[in-house]
Amino acid sequence: MAVKKNLEIAFSIGNVLGLKEIRPETFDIVFESQCFHHMVYDRDLRQCFWETFRILKRGGMLISKHAWSANGFDGRIETPEDVDQYMKPVYEQFHGRTYTQAYKDEKNGCLKTVEVDIIPARTKSKEAAVRDFESAGFRLMKVIGESCAVFIKNGQSV
Repeated sequence: MAVKKNLEIAFSIGNVLGLKEIRPETFDIVFESQCFHHMVYDRDLRQCFWETFRILKRGGMLISKHAWSANGFDGRIETPEDVDQYMKPVYEQFHGRTYTQAYKDEKNGCLKTVEVDIIPARTKSKEAAVRDFESAGFRLMKVIGESCAVFIKNGQSV
């Protein structure tokens, strides 16, 4: 579609905790899909916001498909012990830090199972998630559906 409309679009994949190879104010739009809520530690989430703010042009748009939840955890998480405490109900639900996932092996036509690690995800309330974005210098423009929001780079990053 972009080629047909003669649009110049650059896609980049990298570690959002360190995008040093990308010059400041490079992009008009950054799209993140459920990346930020996997930043369990507060320091990592702040780093994600800082890097995103840094690479966006002034007035640039951040589109975030962020998993917020009415029963999210809005408290601070700074240590591995905090993660264990926060994730304890999930670990208890699955009776450990992994769960068994079944999948069909198409090549051999059989059902196989593998042990899968439970990846900590940090859902927050919608209000707390929006506050996080705004404290990093973004301004909420619009909420789309249940968990997508559009933010504008606004002012200076904190």
